[in-house]
Amino acid sequence: MRLEYRGHEGAFRHGQGFRATWDRFQPSNARVLEPRFVAQDDCVAVQWRHKAENRETGEGIDLPAAGVYRFVDGMVVDSRMFHFDIAALLKFLNNNASG
Repeated sequence: MRLEYRGHEGAFRHGQGFRATWDRFQPSNARVLEPRFVAQDDCVAVQWRHKAENRETGEGIDLPAAGVYRFVDGMVVDSRMFHFDIAALLKFLNNNASG
């Protein structure tokens, strides 16, 4: 599934959706992304770790992910997120769906 968010409102909705899904699995003190940045011209690529844990069951994930961002006049005009193992990500979410 591909979702598109546009403008300031879209960026805000994307952030809200991400937090609604992941905050319960990522306490703020455990949100260590281990980012690696590569920049060229108007693009920045970031490789990071997507970590989450169900504190009740102990089930967790620690998967590589990447984001690619394009800038114009210092503002992000395009942002794309890529997960390296979608199947593991979806399995974790399905196993830990709230009632």
